[in-house]
Formats: sequence, structure tokens, C-alpha cells
Amino acid sequence: LVEHGLDALRGRLHDDARGGWFAAVGPEPGSGDDRKPFYQHCFVLLGAASALVAGHRDARELLDEALTVTQRWFWDEPAGMPRESWDRGWTQTEAYRGVNATMHGVEAFLGVYDATRDTVWRDRALRMTERVVHGFARAGVGGDGIRGGAGTAWRIPEHFDPDWNPLPDHNRDHPADPFRPYGATVGHALEWSRLCLHLRAALGEGAGEDAPAWLLDDARALFEVAVADGWSRDGGTGFVYTVGWDGRPVVHERMSWVAAEAVAAATVLHQVTRDPRFAEQQRTWWEWIRSHLVDPRGAWHPELSRALEPSATVWTDQPEVYHAVQATLFPRVPLRPSVARAVAESPLAAR
Repeated sequence: LVEHGLDALRGRLHDDARGGWFAAVGPEPGSGDDRKPFYQHCFVLLGAASALVAGHRDARELLDEALTVTQRWFWDEPAGMPRESWDRGWTQTEAYRGVNATMHGVEAFLGVYDATRDTVWRDRALRMTERVVHGFARAGVGGDGIRGGAGTAWRIPEHFDPDWNPLPDHNRDHPADPFRPYGATVGHALEWSRLCLHLRAALGEGAGEDAPAWLLDDARALFEVAVADGWSRDGGTGFVYTVGWDGRPVVHERMSWVAAEAVAAATVLHQVTRDPRFAEQQRTWWEWIRSHLVDPRGAWHPELSRALEPSATVWTDQPEVYHAVQATLFPRVPLRPSVARAVAESPLAAR
């Protein structure tokens, strides 16, 4: 499986002529999506770093190339944030900045740090997290574009212009977009909550550095608001996909990845705080997943309607399984900056 993944990243997904990786490739040469988004490059970094942790002989070369591409094209040092995407030839960058790609940048950079111990990537993960979580999320953003709007704190603004000014009405007319939906995305708040704790673990190890206290405080605040906004808010059970700046549900579909991030965040918060409330929430949500999301034929239903029936409002296919797999791992591994390192240092690595 590792060989298959590395072959794909060294093969058709790679742009041999101009460098970097395509967003997607189709069944025929030249088909697919030849843009160069940071989002997809994050998963090249994460895959290569994970393969390096696993000890694969070819992983370091792939990781070094991905880091060179990231440094040259995506990292914006003055902003301390990533650029969103480029065209195939690296001539035009998108006039948009997004927190979704930034979030996966934090995940990827922590993976790189865990694989290489290069603190540059850990420190960049901290810069991004501090700006998004301790800055944008903590302050909130009103529906009229005024930052710090009443009652909006801890609902993360997702969409920005190239100068990182918030665009709170972005995609209001297309709220169910799978990557850039309107409003606050409940699952992303849960994911950021967990990433704060992985970052805290990275900062608290090795050199004896103390992680900022706000990482735990903000992780709890993000989690509490996301659960209050998202869990069983519309007369049914399950987490809604998105809410408006007033906290009311906008897209009611229940996404499997959101439920996975809920149990993952609760698991890691319990590991850190030992607060039994998080363990109880984790058990409640696992029971809901088993009852409604797990497909007896294998995998999980990617999306359910408000009536808890299979739906295709946001996703029309089975997009991924990595959120679900990680959710099953966290109860069985120690808290580390990356999932790969946590698995490597757990009894699971001997199986």
C-alpha cells in the first residue's frame, strides 16, 4: 500500500515538466484537474512524512521535493500563512485565501516536524494556528463583515481575500459547497480543536519548551461552541454540516467526517484533561456512528440527510476514509504531534 501511494505521487500525479502535483488526474492522459492547490500538496507532505516515519527508503527524497515546492510557491513568510493555489505553470495565484487549506497545512507541517525534527515546520504550524484560532476564531466575525460581531466568537471564518480580510458572505448562494461552504463549518472547529493539542504536544517535548496556555484553552472553547452549534440542533440527532454566524444550522446534512472529528477531538481532549465529560461524549457519538453511519457492506455512509437517510447534497461519492481511520486510532495511541508518530510509538506498530 505504501509503495502504491509513493508510485502515484512519483508518477501520474506529479508534474514532471513544471514541478509540484496536480489536484487530480483522470483515466486518460491530460484529463483531471491540473491546478496546483496547497490543499492537495499538504497531503503529499503528510504522506511522504508518514512514509518516512514508517522507515520507507524512498520517502525522504519525495518529502524533500515537496518541502522545496512548499517553500517556493506556497509559504507566505510576511503573512505567516499559505497561498491557496496556482495554475499549472505557477504563473497565476488564486485571489482567495482559505482556512481549510491552512488547517491541513498545520497538520502536514506537524507531520514534517515529527518526521524530521526540523523546528521550522513546527513553528510555522504555531504561527498559522495562532492567527486562525487565537486571532480570527477568538475574535469572531459578524455576518456584516465586522470582526468581533456579537456572539460570533469561536465560529471560525473560513474565507478571506489575499490580504486575509474575512469574506463572511462567501458562497452564501452555494452554502453546501464541499470545500468552501458558507458560514462556520462545525467539523473544522472540532478538527482545529484537536490540532491545537497536537501542536501543544509538539511544543512541550524535547527541548523543554512550554506550550502557550491558550492552546488548551482555545481547544476547549472551539470544541464547546462547535458541539453546542452542531450536535442535534434541528430536532434530529447527529452533527449538522454548517451554521450561520448566529449559530443556526444552514446545511443540515450529517457528514461522516464531522462525526469522526467529533469523536477524535473528544478522545484527545480526554487524554489531555482527564475530564470524564469528554469520555462520555465520545461514547455517545460512537454509538450514533455505529447506529447510523457504519455501512454493513463496509466503510461509512459519507453523508446522511436530516432524516438520517443516505444523501448526496454535498458529496456524490465516497470521498475518503482517512477521518474515520484516524478516529479509530486515537483511543489506542499516545498523543503525539502526528498520527504516524503516535502509531509508530504504540503497540499497534508491532502488529
